[in-house]
Amino acid sequence: MIYNTLNVLLLLIFTLSQVVFATNVVNPLRVDGLVTAVFTPFNDDFSLNLNQVEVQAAWLKDTGVEYVFVAGTTGESLKLNMTERMKLTETWLNLPASYGIKVIVHVGAESIDNAKALAAHAEAHGAVAIGNIVLCILFFPVLCQC
Repeated sequence: MIYNTLNVLLLLIFTLSQVVFATNVVNPLRVDGLVTAVFTPFNDDFSLNLNQVEVQAAWLKDTGVEYVFVAGTTGESLKLNMTERMKLTETWLNLPASYGIKVIVHVGAESIDNAKALAAHAEAHGAVAIGNIVLCILFFPVLCQC
């Protein structure tokens, strides 16, 4: 089981690195400054509250943050569908330049196709980097009846 999970993990990392940046030379991101994993803002009905992104950006700028990591585990990525993740990414990437915030987008997903689509979307919209926290949902056999 662990061996199979490791193989899937390695395949996902290899696939993302080959497909998204196959024609580009990728240099390591040199982070010089503060990075924060941002929360995804929601309305009371659990829909995205994208109006709050600019409020977050203003506060982060005032506190010296230079990079944000969008839609990771702190950003509730597993609770968002593809459309919501892409809208959230676009909202952060379309902030006025006056905020000076660089965006790193989390593209990890349970589906390799979704992860590739999120990575391509992030690159196309100007993210400085992508990140992938492997989000594995492990299933174990039931050992007893409860």
